[in-house]
Amino acid sequence: MPYQESPHFCTPPRDAKIWRYMTIDKFMLILNSNTLYFPNIKKFDDKSEGTLSDKSLDEVYKTHLLNEENSPVKQDEAFIRQKEFIKQAAKSHTKDQLEDKMKALHSFATLLKDFSNHLMFCSCWFRKEHESFTMWGEYGDKRHPSSIALQTTVGDMIDSFEYDEDYDVHIGVVKYKDYRKDHIEGYDNFEQKNLKNPETVLRLFYSPILHKKRVFDDEHEVRATISFESICKRHLDRIYTSEIPFYSDRLFAQDSRYFSSDTTNLMKDIHSGIPIRINLGKLIRTVAITQIGWEYFQKPLLELLNSKKLSPEINISDI
Repeated sequence: MPYQESPHFCTPPRDAKIWRYMTIDKFMLILNSNTLYFPNIKKFDDKSEGTLSDKSLDEVYKTHLLNEENSPVKQDEAFIRQKEFIKQAAKSHTKDQLEDKMKALHSFATLLKDFSNHLMFCSCWFRKEHESFTMWGEYGDKRHPSSIALQTTVGDMIDSFEYDEDYDVHIGVVKYKDYRKDHIEGYDNFEQKNLKNPETVLRLFYSPILHKKRVFDDEHEVRATISFESICKRHLDRIYTSEIPFYSDRLFAQDSRYFSSDTTNLMKDIHSGIPIRINLGKLIRTVAITQIGWEYFQKPLLELLNSKKLSPEINISDI
């Protein structure tokens, strides 16, 4: 079973109700594929996903990756070349120019943006005891009421992850912060963090995806996340440690949009999303559908559920 507890995730109680609102075609895809899709967070509509708050970013910029005494980056030949490059650049740059260059290219924020966030895959759910009009409109079909709301519990979701052996999954609540005034948890006193400690670095990687701006706090979001360690092992052919061999000359020349064209880069095989095989009977407990949607999709939906030997409770929504 791929579900795995993590000290970096605050998992709700097993009986907590969670909802997933989607268009009916996406629901039918889940039924046909027997999988739950985990998109890369960079595919989410909110462009601030996985970013640091302003206060945390200022704190991170007080240090840089070329610090030999405290760096999560593998001190390989590329590391040494960059240090030499900085020494030479110092001769032709002012102090302020050099500091700006260090922030832009050599900070932990750069590592987080260009690497770890491209390796984070999440399935987003919403913790509520009842349906939400806002969630119907935001995550269903805004143009036509052809949407469903899948309701389950945290425990049922955990139990449904019983087939996949390639990935571990963590489940945790999202916390909401004022991104102008508050720190993302774990980033206060960043200069004092031991970046050679694997658990410290792992917490720093996970923290941004477990926080969102306070404007989204009505979503009460719960996220299932494929573990970073699983991604490293499956796609980067390595066991996760605090020593990150992602540091290369390409980091300073081109951003991650070009990784797919670099045939020598291990990140080339990272996809935009990962389907995780699930036990549908354990995951799907209740399905809510709009009245108009029921009129259109009742027959094919029931036929598909029957073909999968599924018999969830079906409710006609008041929405």
